[in-house]
Amino acid sequence: MTAKVDPRLRLLMEEMAGRSGMEFAQAAEAPLGERVGWRGRPDGATIEVLVEESADGSLDDLAAALPGAEVGPGGKVRPVRLPVTALPALAEHDAVARVEAARPLFPELNWSRTECGAEAAHTAQPPIAGAGVVVAVLDTGIDYTHPCFRRAGGGTRIIALWDQGADPEPGGDVPFGREYRASDIDRALAADDPLTVVPHEDTGHGTHVAGILAGDERGTGQFTGIAPDADLIVVALDADGASLGTSAHVVAALDFVRRRAGGRPVVVNISQGTNIGGHAGESLLERRIDEISRGPGFVVVKSAGNEQQWGVHSGGLLSPGEDHFLAFDVAPGNRFDDIIEIWFAGRDDIEISLRPPTGSAISRVRPGASLSAETDAGNRVRIDVDEDADGTGDRRASLILRRGNLGQIEPGRWTISLRAGAIVDGRFDAWIERAPRLDPGAPEQSRFAPGDRDPARTVTIPGTARWVLTVGSYITKSSSPATIGTLSAFSSLGPTRDGRDKPDLAAPGEFVTSAHAGWRSDGIQHASLMGTSMAAPHVAGAAALVLQAAPLLTADQVGQVLRRSTRPHAHLDVARAVALAREAVFPTITAVQADGGVVTVKTDIATTAVLRTITSAAPSTVHTFDLSGLPPGDHRCAIEVTAGGWTTTDDRTITTGAAPTDDWADFAGLNPVVFTVVAVQTHGEEIQYAVSDARTNDRATKLDGAALLAFLREKAGVS
Repeated sequence: MTAKVDPRLRLLMEEMAGRSGMEFAQAAEAPLGERVGWRGRPDGATIEVLVEESADGSLDDLAAALPGAEVGPGGKVRPVRLPVTALPALAEHDAVARVEAARPLFPELNWSRTECGAEAAHTAQPPIAGAGVVVAVLDTGIDYTHPCFRRAGGGTRIIALWDQGADPEPGGDVPFGREYRASDIDRALAADDPLTVVPHEDTGHGTHVAGILAGDERGTGQFTGIAPDADLIVVALDADGASLGTSAHVVAALDFVRRRAGGRPVVVNISQGTNIGGHAGESLLERRIDEISRGPGFVVVKSAGNEQQWGVHSGGLLSPGEDHFLAFDVAPGNRFDDIIEIWFAGRDDIEISLRPPTGSAISRVRPGASLSAETDAGNRVRIDVDEDADGTGDRRASLILRRGNLGQIEPGRWTISLRAGAIVDGRFDAWIERAPRLDPGAPEQSRFAPGDRDPARTVTIPGTARWVLTVGSYITKSSSPATIGTLSAFSSLGPTRDGRDKPDLAAPGEFVTSAHAGWRSDGIQHASLMGTSMAAPHVAGAAALVLQAAPLLTADQVGQVLRRSTRPHAHLDVARAVALAREAVFPTITAVQADGGVVTVKTDIATTAVLRTITSAAPSTVHTFDLSGLPPGDHRCAIEVTAGGWTTTDDRTITTGAAPTDDWADFAGLNPVVFTVVAVQTHGEEIQYAVSDARTNDRATKLDGAALLAFLREKAGVS
């Protein structure tokens, strides 16, 4: 059953089996401990993982079956913290399809608000500035005392703040860390020293991102964000000084945001990522994002990453019988473990070996095999070549280099050998895991040799998820006028490994002025930073304005609106996106019926349709597809229906060879409905909503978030 478990955890389990007492080690003493969420405790270490549910099981059964396991809420992908000794039992459990180690993630407005068209939307009639929408920032935290995060009466705009690294509160509503509600923050703001009431401080990155996304200084200054009327939810990921949380922490944060939003439309900004994974949406974090983004009113925006110039990707084509050599350089003093993944097609037969800078090469490893070895210099090496990696049908070679007895990874040029046997596809892609990059020049970051580097396919995970909106950076401020409007040299490039275009669009990211954390002590309210971390919140704010104009759009549909409204070079245009959202008429999938191998798709208006690779080109409200060529069973299918250039996609499992089913779609596209939502602040500084339907002039007032969504669902015909 170890095939369910990713190579990092597999290595951990094998070493625990042969090393008595390792379960009592601290993270720095455990293999890959600092990269897999290991937490040392006197009664035995625990580890954090992401778990995917099997087709016939329920993850709700894990807590009872695994004493000491803490299973997070959510859907088919959930975070689980459990004793390290329980990993084998977790892998054997029938409810578990896949176990993935928690992966460390790393952090990657005056003029920009005008330049990207947001100011025009704010000053339109009626103004569109995010009212009725919740924006969530998953980052280092927030300086909640900053004036741009307060309402006109002085109260906070933050409805919930989850500090994942804080000491837990007994009886709290979060699985770890501590949550502060708006009432707690308001009490802190009224105190002489706010930190005595809400002891949360930010290092700066999260405050800057939140200011770009939703800061409001319209009455006092020029540094206003893109969605200044939106409410905020902030999750301060548990940072360790280098990385910024883990993939498991982000999954927990996404479910927290959904609960606290109270049914209102939500946009989540993620400005951190990692290099390791297949870069085609197969990581469990990406699968969870796609799962929760299928329905209306939930959008995740991700920075593309700043990896273009770091030399962390290589790729190419292999011919049958070829020996291809892939070199990477390790700088002196690299004390961190190195992890490299190489992905290639499941029909290609490729053997992997590794030669260190000095001494003998590590023996070749065939697909389906693994090898642990020690170099002549004393480093420890593990090579796994997995079949059907992460359920993709592709193969993945994982190379893990550890210090071993040497104290550092041996400096110099290492060489990976790819020996090609029978080749059908030939394409390979390799990525080096991102290191903390703590010191000048980042000697801890290993890089492919100059001749082997490829800046393409460097979008960081989870930016390769299917339904996430991924954002690159372009220059809006520079001492060289010729560079204004060009893509930033650091901005990661696409496409994804499966050929999809990413990033989706670009926004200002070099340089951007926004809120500065710690302003109460140093008197500095604003700072300028650069990176795709600064570009992403521009698009997250734009998505919030689109959802104010059309609250029932799905993440995919919001993405279509934003992409279609861009200026040349895929530059964001917020005002044009809002106008287009009001006009767009998306078709609705009303039913999907399966009868043996025949699938019928029904829509509310005449559309063309695509199911898997089969196209129904004649416009109709009923489309029939013959899938009898597929073996009986469950098949994941993307159904796409298009009318007037607008597409609604339903990504679902269809069972062939079974009795007839009538499976009504669990979401609808937005029919020709134009909603206007206005947020009204009461004397108690709570927000109520007034909403009207432009077709019928139906209107409702004094609604909370849940009642607002109920009105929208009723009028648009969503069950």
